[in-house]
Amino acid sequence: MAAARIAWRNYIRDVLDFSQDEAQAIVIEQGFSSPAFFARSTRENIDSLVKQINRTVIDPGNDPDTTFSINQAQKIMLYDLCDYCRFIYMVDRQHDPAFGTQANLAKINRYYSHLKNKSNEFEDISEVMPPKFDNKNTVELMESLEQWLKRNRGKGGTLLTYVIREYQNPDDNPTADPGFLMPSVEDEAIRRSLHQEDQFVANNKAVWNMLYSVCHGTDAWPVIKGYKTTENGRQAYLDLVAHYQGEGQLNKRRDSAYHILNTTHYNGKKNFSFEKFAARVLGAFEDLKNCGDGMSEHAKVTKFLSMIKEGPQGAGLDACKTLVRGSQACMQNLRTAINTLQTEDTAQQTHRLTAISGTRALAAVDGGGRNSNRGRGRGRERDNGGRDRGGRNRTRNQHGRGGGRGRGGYRDHDGTVWSNDGTTTLNNGGYSQDTWSRFSDCDRRVVLQARERANSRLMSERDIAELNTLREQNCDQQQSDEPAPTPAPAPSSGNVGSGVQHGRR
Repeated sequence: MAAARIAWRNYIRDVLDFSQDEAQAIVIEQGFSSPAFFARSTRENIDSLVKQINRTVIDPGNDPDTTFSINQAQKIMLYDLCDYCRFIYMVDRQHDPAFGTQANLAKINRYYSHLKNKSNEFEDISEVMPPKFDNKNTVELMESLEQWLKRNRGKGGTLLTYVIREYQNPDDNPTADPGFLMPSVEDEAIRRSLHQEDQFVANNKAVWNMLYSVCHGTDAWPVIKGYKTTENGRQAYLDLVAHYQGEGQLNKRRDSAYHILNTTHYNGKKNFSFEKFAARVLGAFEDLKNCGDGMSEHAKVTKFLSMIKEGPQGAGLDACKTLVRGSQACMQNLRTAINTLQTEDTAQQTHRLTAISGTRALAAVDGGGRNSNRGRGRGRERDNGGRDRGGRNRTRNQHGRGGGRGRGGYRDHDGTVWSNDGTTTLNNGGYSQDTWSRFSDCDRRVVLQARERANSRLMSERDIAELNTLREQNCDQQQSDEPAPTPAPAPSSGNVGSGVQHGRR
């Protein structure tokens, strides 16, 4: 016992940088002779200890006026010493000067500083429980339970995952001890916190209360209801794991994952996006990993590429797949490969939408309402002179076409939009310099507006109305600048009205 006190005094003197007299006063005269005394002490106890020592005369016989003077920095060091002693007691380790360095004391102090309560009172358990088990997705059930345990701390401040660890006694774990506070203070606490103390009893009950909330009244309740009396949350959780993650359940998950990988394909169709495709495949790979059938990154990338269809009926990613196969970075990292393919897929989808929106924009501009350039009456032709009868709603020299429902001068019967001279279709594409020079001002403005609207996807009704108005104004201006047309011959007695055909002939 005396040797232990001397060793503790020497530790405070040599490692924590107190003087011989100060360490002697703390350990021998004030009785803080072991880590256990500091583990039970609060800050108020340390304040009282320092105050008492600083009143003590160092050498009454030789210098009765000289007292101890433990400063503020030393007092903070004693606060940290209390945290350290409390922690090694919680994780069942014996004090060692190599454990109790000033650096380690600072680490443990930071750990406790992040907790809401640095005394061994109950920590606040979240009132937000995992969702009720839906009797369907057992994978989500177990994941939600695990996440809740990782987010909540129990009495003493340790995350509740320590309650359900595999080995209750850390010394029974065949895995080599990585060392004190390795890889972190949090990991040390989860790996070694005792399962025999009052803290564990309270925390074990907290785990049970959570399981009761999630499983009561569901298909999972019969698995754990035998622990209702003892409120043994640890064992109830382990039984759920054995039931839902046992060999039978693992085989089901494994078969389901392989089924997804063997039957899922991507061909670029809009009802099954690349994002959904990638998420489904990644989920299958993750399930295989959890079932012990994990694949290398190279094998996963190879499988992923084989699930993307090629050729005319494929997704249009053939060139990008070749690029991925030639990239070591992509072949060694599935997510890198997915990001590369997704970038190309997004570009292709945007191109398709742009082409579709351009066609729709022109159709909307040229196929407007009652006052647009289409005539609605039936045209008819007779043998005498071949004149046709324009229908109603004829507008500005744009009479109905003979032989059917009247159309304006720009749009053909199949929806194609033509230039004023009837020789060239108008859309948001490119034209040669010669063709562009032949276009009228109205034709050019229609093409430019179509390009602008195509770049901004689908046109709104307001856009269409504005473009129609602009077009009519342009055409009116052009027609007012052109010489008046030669009057048509007077109709014979057998013809009624007259028609002037424009557009494609």
